[in-house]
Order: sequence, then structure tokens, then C-alpha cells
Amino acid sequence: MTVRSTSQIVAALYDKRVDGTSLTDLLCVDCTSDLSLKGATLSVGDHTGLVAVVGASDPVLRRLEERQVELAEGPAADAARSGAPSVHHQLDDAATARWPTYAPMALEAGVGTIVAWPLSVVAVRVGALAMYAGSPGPLETSGATASVRTWVDAATAILLDLQEAETDPSSVGGLASSLDYTAEIHQATGFVSVTAGVRLDDALELMRARAFATERTLLQVARDVLAARLVIADPGAHDE
Repeated sequence: MTVRSTSQIVAALYDKRVDGTSLTDLLCVDCTSDLSLKGATLSVGDHTGLVAVVGASDPVLRRLEERQVELAEGPAADAARSGAPSVHHQLDDAATARWPTYAPMALEAGVGTIVAWPLSVVAVRVGALAMYAGSPGPLETSGATASVRTWVDAATAILLDLQEAETDPSSVGGLASSLDYTAEIHQATGFVSVTAGVRLDDALELMRARAFATERTLLQVARDVLAARLVIADPGAHDE
């Protein structure tokens, strides 16, 4: 396998992009092709977990990644929080025990292996790049280890480039819109924390639970909270 440098990958992505094309989706598609994967997804987040999906190689994996954001469970969510790769060469009983909702969904989507890589700059986490294979087994075979690393570095570079530009031409899944609604989610979390009388991390979990129970996105729930269309209370609280 010929290993391209990070700068070569990034330059090739910019050369291939045309108006209306999401650079982050293109990165996932090319990463999938280059490493012979089932697919790849790219999300932004920090030490608290994932906050938005900004790129995917196909719609099925995009929705699977979105469920990680909503549920706060899954390999990419783990990688973003821990700052360490989340490697699962087989979605076995241990994976199901760790991710009781996400793992069955991944299996149903035809995923056999998932490796999620944290993306960071110095000590600051900016997201995660997840790589999916259709059958169990290590992804890093046949000299692919170095190539995997360059794709991880390229994903980090692309996120930083787009954040600095404050725009992404994609109307769906673009980085700029994702960063915008990250702020909305954080604002709603603070509001729920105050009104429900819980900690910020507990407030976010209450919002995620509402999103899951009503089959809506976390962003939709956050916007309803901010617009005063929804009041989320602490289910553990009892009236005197």
C-alpha cells in the first residue's frame, strides 16, 4: 500500500471538491476507498463527548453516528471523551454490554468492526474519526497502520481549516452549521441545569433521554427548550 502524507491527502480533497460538496463527507468517502472500509464518519466534540456529526461516507452510517451523539454511547463517543482510540474488532457481548442500544443498531447496519480515533490539537479534543468494516477483524492489516494515521491527521487538519474559515458549503452536515447548533445545545443544557436543579452533565443526559424517547434529535429538543416549548424536569425530584 502506497502511503500518502497528510498534506497530500488534504490537497487532494480540496482539488476534488466542487461547489455544493461537503469537504467532510468527501474526506469520509475517500478514507473509505483508500483503506477498503465499509465506511467512515467524522464528528466534532470535546472531553464531554460528541456534539455533532459533520461527515459520513453514506446515509446509514451518518444516522448511526447521530445516534451516538443522541445516546452518548458508542466508540466515537468514547474516543472523544477519553482521548484514546476505541478499538472493537468484533461487536461481541462485551460491546453490547457497554453500548446496549448502540451495538445492536451497528450490527443491524452490517458493521463487524469499529475503530474510532480521537482528534485533538495538543491537549484539546476536537472530535473523532470512526472507521467501520463489514466483518470482524483488525483494520490495520497489510501495512495499513501508517495510512490510517495519516487519515486521522488529515481529518484533524480539515476540521481546523473549516473552523478557521467558519464555513462549509454543504447544506447538510456542514461544519459551520454544526458549530452553530453546538452552541444551542450548550445553552439549552445550562437552562435545563437551572430549571431542573441538576448538574450540567445530568442536564445533558436528561435532554438526550428526551430525544431518544421521542425519536427526535438532540438539537430539536434543545431548540424546544430554548423556545420555552419544552420544560424538562428532574425525574428523581419529588414534590414536598
